Formats: sequence, structure tokens, C-alpha cells
Amino acid sequence: MGISLFVLIILLSYTTIYSQEATDIFNGKDLSGRTKPGSEFWYVDGGKLVCENGPEAKYGYLSTKRIYKNFILNLDYKLEKNSKSGIFIRPHAGSNNGTSKRGWQIEVTPPKQHIEGIYRSTVAGKDFLTKPYPEDEKHLKPTAWNHMRTETNGNTVNN
Repeated sequence: MGISLFVLIILLSYTTIYSQEATDIFNGKDLSGRTKPGSEFWYVDGGKLVCENGPEAKYGYLSTKRIYKNFILNLDYKLEKNSKSGIFIRPHAGSNNGTSKRGWQIEVTPPKQHIEGIYRSTVAGKDFLTKPYPEDEKHLKPTAWNHMRTETNGNTVNN
């Protein structure tokens, strides 16, 4: 039995910057339109995306098959105790059979670990674009639902 790491209710709407018409990218029923490289176990439970540790307790990802260029992403997330996750923005596959990613990531972590900070994952480590101020992190509700909105337009990512 795995420990639930990350639950994401994706009222997920993707909005193109130009048309302003929202498009749901998660149907609340299954993982169609997705790939799941890695050992984590992703599934849908009660309309929510759930991720649990896989047998190797290593990284895994849930990716859309479709590539989105300029978008606004709205989502609600809930972290279980001692969990960590993130949202990649335009990642590039790395090594380890596609389970290593390089690119910009928005942290979805417990308080005091730069929750919702944006960084570039590099071979040398994390290169932060933005780090939240400690007083901003006090708004995070551990083990409760939190909302995130991210806008990506060209080379600009706003959170």
C-alpha cells in the first residue's frame, strides 16, 4: 500500500492567452490524454487525481500528450504529510527512461520549502526564478485544499 503523496483536483482549466476560452484538460474520470513515465502510481478517485509512491519510491510524472504553448493553469491541490510534488512548465526529457526532467518547475511542497516557487531544474541543482517570501508561505494550508494559478506566455511564467 502506497502513501498518498499528492492529490490534485483539476478543475484544471487551461485557457489560451489569446482566445480567453477555458478548456478543461482533465475529465475527472480517467487519465486519457496522459503518459505516466516513472514508478509513481497515478489514478483518479472521486474526480481527483491522486499520486502514490510506486514500489521503488522514486520519481514519476503525469504528463499531457498535448503540448500547450501560452496558457493559464488553474488548479487546487492538497499535500499529504511529508509529501512533495511540482508542476513542470515545458519540460525536456532527461535520462532514466524519461523519468528525469529538465525545465521550469513550480514547487508544490510543505511550508518552508519554497511552496509555489518557480525554479529551473538543472544538472547542478535548482536555479530559482522566484522564491516566495516566508510570510507568503503562511497562507499555505497543510493537508487542506490550496489554489494555484499560473500564467505562461512566451518566455514569461507568472505564479
